[in-house]
Amino acid sequence: MQRQLLASTAVTVSEDGGDLLDNGPCQTVEELQQLDTELAHKDKRIKMMNYLRSLGGLNSGAAVRKMLRKIATNEVLGAYSLKGKNNKQAFQDLQICHLVIVKFCPNLCHFRVIKKFCFTV
Repeated sequence: MQRQLLASTAVTVSEDGGDLLDNGPCQTVEELQQLDTELAHKDKRIKMMNYLRSLGGLNSGAAVRKMLRKIATNEVLGAYSLKGKNNKQAFQDLQICHLVIVKFCPNLCHFRVIKKFCFTV
């Protein structure tokens, strides 16, 4: 029943001129940074939120993994860590991180690592 409701109300990113992920997941770090720049615009951010919300998942972890698979490839995400340690870029500095963690997994805000996101909503 829930799947039918989600399917009937799901909004894809490609609707209404939104073309954020029309070429599939980001293949390079530069593409992910370009996506992050585009998400600074409110209308594109809303379209991305609706798209990510439509993906669903059995639990928070599954939902986040499904979202990240749609956003970028494993090779691209391998260049990031949450806080940017071990010579990697900080994923927490990207708009997409804010969308995934705060908007869709609010129960994760009790972790000290991402607490700053919960207060900036």
